[in-house]
Amino acid sequence: MKKAAIKPNQAWTEPRAKKPRPIVWVGHEVSGDVEGNLAKITTICERIQRGGKAQPLFPSFTSRRFQKKLTPEESLAQVTIFFESGCVHELWLYGPVISEGMKREVALARINNIPVVGKTKETRKALKAMER
Repeated sequence: MKKAAIKPNQAWTEPRAKKPRPIVWVGHEVSGDVEGNLAKITTICERIQRGGKAQPLFPSFTSRRFQKKLTPEESLAQVTIFFESGCVHELWLYGPVISEGMKREVALARINNIPVVGKTKETRKALKAMER
């Protein structure tokens, strides 16, 4: 019996009709009220996803759910891998403050020519202060 030829998914073979959504790294403080902050980050990611203009990325969800809490060094290594790979197009900052971890993300984004966008009044103000 002859097997049918496997046809590739149409989306793989046809040119894209529109520009793909940028992948944005969601920067938000996690420490302190960890569960509360993770709930806020979940809401932010859902809002970005529903908006349809970007694809949110927050790998710490996976790390925290399936592994142990990451050390600052492990977290920095994770961010570095994503930023240096070129798969992150922008860093979006949320929350009332820019934490130490977020400051490291900003520094890595700038090293890798990734635009940094303050998405709250507080993060926009803190970013301006960091630029001085």
